[in-house]
Amino acid sequence: MKKVSKIFVSLVLLISFFPTLIGTEKASANVGIPSNENLEKLFKHESMAYIDPSYEGVLTSTSQLYVMLNQAKKQYIEFRKEIVSSHNGNKNTQLKLLDSVYEERITKGLVAYIDAMNYATKYLDPIMEQIHVAEQTGDLDKLEKEYHKLSYQLKDRSSILYRFRGKVTRDLILSRYKLPADNKRTELIIPVTIIMKTNEAELYMKEGKIEEAKKIMLLVEGLMTKLPSNSTNLVLSKLIKEVVDIEKQLETQTTPVPNPGSGSEVSISTIQDVIVKQGLVLPKTVTAKMSNGATKSYSVVWPEQSTLIPGEFTAEIQVNGKKYTIHLTVMENSNYVDAMTLQSIIETLPEVITIINYEEINRANDLFESLNDEALSFINVEVQKKLEKLVQMMEDQIKVENVIGKINSLPEVTDLTSMNINTILETKLAYEGLSEQLRLMIPATLIEKLQASIEWIAIHAEKQALIQAANDALGQLPSLVDVKVETLGATQALIGEIHGKIDAAISKGAILGDFPNYTAFLNIISKVDALKVEVEIANLIGPDDSNLIEIRNHYDSLSEEQQSFISNYSKLLVLEDATKFSLITLNKNGEVTLPYKVDVEIIGDNGWTYTNGLLKAPISETGRVATVQLKLSLDGNTWTSSKFDIVIPATDLQAPIAKEGFPRTLNMTKSSVTVEMAFDEKAIVQALLVEEDGTEDPSINDLILEDGPQKRIATVEKDSSFSFVFEGLSAGKTYTLFYFAEDESGNKMKNLAKYSISIPYVSTLESLAISNFDYATIFASQAVLVSKPISSSNFQGNSKKFTIYDGTNTINVDLWWNIPQNEYAITPAMSIGSAVESYIQMNNLNGRATWASSFGGDTFQIGTFNTGKSAFVQVSGPNWNEFFYTDRVTGSDEDTSKNRSFSISDGLKIAEINLNDNYYTMDQLVDSLNSQLTSANVKVEAIKKDDNHFILKATELNVNITVDGTDKNEFF
Repeated sequence: MKKVSKIFVSLVLLISFFPTLIGTEKASANVGIPSNENLEKLFKHESMAYIDPSYEGVLTSTSQLYVMLNQAKKQYIEFRKEIVSSHNGNKNTQLKLLDSVYEERITKGLVAYIDAMNYATKYLDPIMEQIHVAEQTGDLDKLEKEYHKLSYQLKDRSSILYRFRGKVTRDLILSRYKLPADNKRTELIIPVTIIMKTNEAELYMKEGKIEEAKKIMLLVEGLMTKLPSNSTNLVLSKLIKEVVDIEKQLETQTTPVPNPGSGSEVSISTIQDVIVKQGLVLPKTVTAKMSNGATKSYSVVWPEQSTLIPGEFTAEIQVNGKKYTIHLTVMENSNYVDAMTLQSIIETLPEVITIINYEEINRANDLFESLNDEALSFINVEVQKKLEKLVQMMEDQIKVENVIGKINSLPEVTDLTSMNINTILETKLAYEGLSEQLRLMIPATLIEKLQASIEWIAIHAEKQALIQAANDALGQLPSLVDVKVETLGATQALIGEIHGKIDAAISKGAILGDFPNYTAFLNIISKVDALKVEVEIANLIGPDDSNLIEIRNHYDSLSEEQQSFISNYSKLLVLEDATKFSLITLNKNGEVTLPYKVDVEIIGDNGWTYTNGLLKAPISETGRVATVQLKLSLDGNTWTSSKFDIVIPATDLQAPIAKEGFPRTLNMTKSSVTVEMAFDEKAIVQALLVEEDGTEDPSINDLILEDGPQKRIATVEKDSSFSFVFEGLSAGKTYTLFYFAEDESGNKMKNLAKYSISIPYVSTLESLAISNFDYATIFASQAVLVSKPISSSNFQGNSKKFTIYDGTNTINVDLWWNIPQNEYAITPAMSIGSAVESYIQMNNLNGRATWASSFGGDTFQIGTFNTGKSAFVQVSGPNWNEFFYTDRVTGSDEDTSKNRSFSISDGLKIAEINLNDNYYTMDQLVDSLNSQLTSANVKVEAIKKDDNHFILKATELNVNITVDGTDKNEFF
C-alpha cells in the first residue's frame, strides 16, 4: 500500500488552515498595553523553543526551558495586571485574547512539553535503568517489580506524552522513550510470567498443595518454550535453574488424583492447561492424562471474553458426574493489539474524507505496513479494503490540491511575465496527469485561469517576435547628426515603417520599455519635424506669402531644441515683421519688449529709447499719442516700417482705496475671526488687530514697526480679495483692525483706516462639588494563595507535605529534599515555588488549572488561570498551615457598582459620558470628559475650575449646553 509523504500532508494542512504566516519573534519583556495584533504574537518564541530543535533530532532539556517558562508566566501576570488596571474600554476582549494565547502556547505547549519530558526522564528512564540493572545482575524479584512499575506507567500515565503541541517533537519523544519502553515490556511479558508462576508454585508447595503446584509447572513448561530469543543469558539461566529446582522438589512429593469411580475404572489424572496468545482461536478440546497413563481429549467451552483480553480464565468439564477445572492463560499479544488499534482507526474514519483526515489515514497506513503476518491475519478484509480506498482517495485529493495550489499560485493573466512560463507548463502537465474524474474536482474558474495562462504563452511568443521585428527596424535608423534635409524623405519612410511595427507589438501587450532605442527614435522624429519646418521656410517667396502665419505657428509649436536645428529662421523674421507692429502695446510705464531679435533703430519722435530689446516711451501725467517709425536690420538686410501711433499712458498718483463693503467679517468663532479685504488696485496691505482698552490709536509708523502675533502683511491683487485670520481671541471682547495700503507706484494712504469687531460670550455650565474620583470597575481576579515568609528550603530529614485542590486536579506535594538555590531561583521562596510548580505540572491529567511561582522576595504564590468567584485554591494535609495563613482563597467577579454615566449635548450631538475608572484628581477626570466629548464630536469642552469643580464650556458660538442621564444629579 502506498505511503503519502507526511511532509507534503503537513504542508497541505498548513496552507489550508494558516493562509498567512507571521514571523516568530521574541515577545518583548517590556510591560505596556499591547495592541490586539501584538497580543496575538505573544509567546511565539516560547512555543517554538522546543519544537525547532526537534527537526535536527534534538529534544530540548527542561532545564533550558524553566527560565523561559518563569519569564513567560511573569510576563503574562504583568500584562494581565496592566490590562486590568488600564482605562481601555476594550480590556475584556484583550484579557480573553491574552488568556487564550497563554493557554494555547504556554499551558498546552511549553508547560505540556516540560511535563512530558519530566515524566519521560523522571519516571520511564529510571524504571528502564533499574530493569537494565536487574537483567545484568540476574535479580529476578527486582525484574518482576520494575516490570509491573513499567506496565502501570505505560497503561495509565503515558498519555502525558501526547498532550503537547508539535507532532515532530511528539514523534521524537515517543521514539526515544515510549517505544523502547513498549518493546521492553513486550520482551519481559513471558519471563516475568514465568517468575510469577514459579513463585506461585513455591507457595503451593509450602502449603502442601502439590497437585496445584504441578499444574502451575505444566504451564511454566509451556511458557519456557516461548521465551524470547533476546532475553539476557543471565535471566534465562536463572529462570531455567529456578524451574529445574522446583521440578526436582515436585518429583519427590506426589499427591494422587482421587478416583471418582470403582477401583478398576480409569479416571482423569491431570488435565493439560491451555496457553494461547490474545486474538488466536482457542482449542475446542483439551488433553487429559488418564490414571492408566493414556491420554484422552475432552470438549470444552471457554468464556467468551477470553479471546479478547489477556488474563487468567477457567472452564469446567464433567466426566462421570465429576467436575474438572481447566486453566486458560491468554497472553498479551502486541500483534493483536496493533491489529485492533488499526481496525478501530479505520472504522472511525468517514467514507468521504477531507484534508483534516489525512494525518489519521497516514497513521493507519504506517501501522498497516508495520504489521507482521500474524497481525495481518486479525484484520477484517472489508476494513483492509476501506483503508486501500481511503489511501487512494487521499492521494487523489492531494493530486487535485496540488493542481489547485499550482493554479492559485499563478499570477493573474495581466501580471504574467516570461518568468512564469515554466510554472505554467508544469501546471499544465500536472492537470493533464489527472484522470477525467479528478479533473471534475477542479473549480471551473481555475480551469479557465489555467487555459487563459496557456493561451497567454502563445500570445507572449507572438508579442516577442513583433518586438524583435521592431527593434531590428530601429537598428536601421541613422544617427541624429546624419538626419538632414537631403535624406528627409527616406528617413520619414523608415519612421512610418517603425511606427507600424511598434504599434503591432503594443497591440499584443508590448510596452515602450521593450524597445531600447525608442528614445533615440523619438529624437530623430523630433529633428525630422524641425527640418520639415526648415523646408517650409525655404519655400517662402516674400512678406505677402499666404503661408507665413501658418509657418510661424509651426515654428512656435517646436521646442527650443527643435528650433536649434533650423538654420534659416532669420528669413522668417524678416518676412513677418510687418505683421507684428499691431501687437505692440505699452504698459502703464510706457514700456514694451519687442517680439523679435532684430536690430532696431528709432526714426522720428524724440524721447524714445531702445535698449536690449526694451522699447520705452517718455512718460507724462496726462498721457499723449506718439508717432513712431522703426528701422529693422537682420543678417545684413534692412527693412523700414510704416509710421504708427502709440498711446502713452498718464502716470498713476492715487493711493489704493478699499472697495465698497470692505473690510468685512467672513467667519467668527469664540477665539478667532476672519476678515476679508479688497481694493480698487493692486495694493500691499499692513494690518494690526488690537483689543479695545481705551488707549490711544496707533500711528502708521507704530503699525509698520509692530511685529506681534496679530500683525499681518499681504499683497491684494486688483480684481481679487485677501482674507486675514486672527486667532487667540477671547469671547465677550471688542477688537479694532487698523490698516493702511500702498500701490506699486509707491502711493500710500495718508491715514490709518480701522474696522471694529465684537466676539459674543459662549455658553457655560458649572459642576457640583466633587470629592470622590473613584468610579472604577473592579475586574474579575484570579484566586492567589500567598505563602507565609519563607526562610529555608532545606527539608532533608524533615519532609513537609500538603495537598492542593483547584476543583480540577488534586496535587500532592511532598517536600523531602534540600531544594537548592541557583541563578534562576535565588531565594528559598523561589526554590519552593519552582518545586510546587513541578508537582502541578506532573499532576494535571484533567487539564491544567493552577500555577505556582515566586517573583522574588520571601514568599511564593499558588494561583489559578481562571478568574471569578468560581476559581479557588484549597490546601490541606499535614503541614499546610506551616506554609499558609489560610487554607482556601477564591477569585472575585467583576464589580461595576461605582461606575457613573450621564450625557452632554450641544443641541445637535450627544456625548454619552461613562466614568469607569479611578481618576484620582480633577485633572484626570477633565481629561476623560474631554476625550469622550471629542470622540462624540460634541462642541463642548471641560475646564478645571478648582480641585473640586469643573466647567463645561461651548467651543463655538450659538451653542446651548444641556445634560441628562442616570447620574446627572450627582454632577450638576
